[in-house]
Amino acid sequence: MKLGKILIFVTLIFLVIVFLITTIITQRELINLKKNPNQIAQQETQKLINQVSKLILLPTDEIPIINIVGDAEELKKTQPFFLNAKNGDKVLIYANAKKAILYDSVNNKIIEVAPLSIDNPNIPVLEDVSKPALEIEEGTNSDINSDIDQITE
Repeated sequence: MKLGKILIFVTLIFLVIVFLITTIITQRELINLKKNPNQIAQQETQKLINQVSKLILLPTDEIPIINIVGDAEELKKTQPFFLNAKNGDKVLIYANAKKAILYDSVNNKIIEVAPLSIDNPNIPVLEDVSKPALEIEEGTNSDINSDIDQITE
């Protein structure tokens, strides 16, 4: 009997210690996210860049705008760039390099690469046809607005 009670006591102590360690780690990550709310988006963007850069040479002087294909069937009707796209594919847009890359992250394949040109009507208008890779929560866009104000001053 005493051995069984000791074993139960030790198991409970172990579980409490594991719970406390997990709570502390989670709280630290939450504090870090509050300090830098875009951290996850930045990490995901860098992870995507690393994956795609193994398949094609990417511009190194800019960070791409990332969009996710939301309605591939509709895009296929209007834009040849998306002919082989499927929902969930990612589009990396390099504005300075004037390049768009359609990437299938499930199969780790580049589906299409196209030059960006304002004068070219065949270039994808990504703002209208894809959903954003990151949704900004309400109240967080004040930092973005202040950044824009600083740039325009």
